[in-house]
Formats: sequence, structure tokens, C-alpha cells
Amino acid sequence: MGVMTSSDFLMIILLVSRSIKDKVVALHHNAMKVTPPAEFTVVKGALESGGPVLKRTYEDEEISISVMRMLFLHAEISKRGQGYLLHFLCGLCPDALGIHKEETLRHKHETSGLLEVPSRMRDAFHGYIEKRGITNSLFPFLQIWLYVKDHRRLVVLCIGSNLSGYVLRKASKL
Repeated sequence: MGVMTSSDFLMIILLVSRSIKDKVVALHHNAMKVTPPAEFTVVKGALESGGPVLKRTYEDEEISISVMRMLFLHAEISKRGQGYLLHFLCGLCPDALGIHKEETLRHKHETSGLLEVPSRMRDAFHGYIEKRGITNSLFPFLQIWLYVKDHRRLVVLCIGSNLSGYVLRKASKL
């Protein structure tokens, strides 16, 4: 077997990169077949940002859903024209949604709460968020959404500028 040249090495990297890209495109295409419940819309640019994924209105309320690994979701409910919102941290699984922490009633621009919600109100709050569509019906969409987001992040890491610089340095040494 001969010695690998820098052009051979670059060709291998290009083939691997193309293969990863093809897999991500196929994954993204299949993921688009899973949609959120009809009353929710996907926030444009949500895959690239760390903000809300889904939004909807319910009567005079605005609802936004953010999600993080292990399928914890943040639900924020605010009335139009008012500066306060309710924030819930919920655990989500295929057959249930549970309020992990009834965070608080707080001003929209604050990061911590003003009023801790008593645990005795848990059932009432479950009914409250369920009535607004915040249920386990969100699970299939949010699960695939997180999967696609994680794979996109991996592709950026693998094919991004750090790998390009590494490949060029290695290739120049061959």
C-alpha cells in the first residue's frame, strides 16, 4: 500500500463530509413529516436559536414553548398588552406532561420570579395549561425537533471552520 497524499486525504474528508451532509438532509426531510399540533406554529429560525420553538394564541393570551434536552419544556403564557407572564417548567414524555416547577408570575423582561406558586395549586395549573394545548401531544414534534437540532449542531462542529482548519493543517504535513 502506498503513502497517502494530501489530495487523497482531502478527498476522503470531502467524501465523509458529503455523506454526513446527505444523512442530515435526509433526516431533516423525514423530520418535516412530523408536525406540531395544528394550533401551534413553528417559530421561524428556531433551529438556529435558543429561543422559543412553538407559539400560539389562546383567546387573548400569547403562549410560547421552548424545549431543552431530556424533553423539558418551558411554557410561557402572557396576556396581550400586559407586562406579566406565567412560566412553567414541564417534563414531557409520550404519555404524559408534568409540571416540574410552577415557576412564577413575573414581568416579561425579568429572569426570576416575583411570586412562587403554591404546590397545592398543581392540579388547577395542569388543567390551565392543558386547556391551552400544552399537553403530551407536543411530544412527537418536540422530540424530532431536538433530534434534528442536535444533528445540525454536530454537522456544524464536524464540517465547520474548526475541522476545515484541522484538515488543511494535516494535509499540508502529508
